[in-house]
Amino acid sequence: MMHKTKQGQAAVDHFKLEYPAVTNTLEEKRKEKARICYRKKLLMRLWKQTEKNMEGKKISNFTEVLKTSGPLL
Repeated sequence: MMHKTKQGQAAVDHFKLEYPAVTNTLEEKRKEKARICYRKKLLMRLWKQTEKNMEGKKISNFTEVLKTSGPLL
């Protein structure tokens, strides 16, 4: 984590040294949120690509079902 000011960065470094357990817990939570966000982003991109690929094909009844129920996560 970087700050714009040297004082801000010094405060962060001090906190990391003073409370490593808290820092590690917060870091794990941040990484988990990032994984979830990335997965959702990837699934939505694949979903849109699939919709684009299937526009001209004869699967309109399946498309209607997917549009009503949404992507399965």
